[in-house]
Amino acid sequence: MLTLRKLSKLAAVATAAGCIVISGGPALAGGAIATEPVASAEVATTAHTMGIRTYCDNYVCIEVEGFSQGRYSVRAWYRPSAAGGTHIRGHFDFRGPGLSKSSDDTIWPAHKRTIWYGGRGVGTVCAQGWDKPSGSWKSIGRACGSTH
Repeated sequence: MLTLRKLSKLAAVATAAGCIVISGGPALAGGAIATEPVASAEVATTAHTMGIRTYCDNYVCIEVEGFSQGRYSVRAWYRPSAAGGTHIRGHFDFRGPGLSKSSDDTIWPAHKRTIWYGGRGVGTVCAQGWDKPSGSWKSIGRACGSTH
């Protein structure tokens, strides 16, 4: 029988070995990948991480983490220019193999990351940043990277 204690130990061992724990709980239903130990007695799987790569374009950066079995996750943030800029009022649109999501529409301080969004497949994943400084939407960049 798989108890919560055994599951937590399994998650700790997998994390120490360079793997990430992916829960099948409510976080995945929204497209996010749980990267912390599972807090309930749900069945968990582990997938070996292939490393995190960073890609930037204008004021948008993304981190893409690839996993075995064609899975990947991505998150984005606002990168201010050398001339300044402390935040945007907007959101990020994520598109890639098996992924079509948008972050919350809110104030994003410089360098604050979105949650991880998960997809499945090999190809190109992008995040486009949107700012609404004075009533109309303005693209601030579209960073793209490889999912493998």
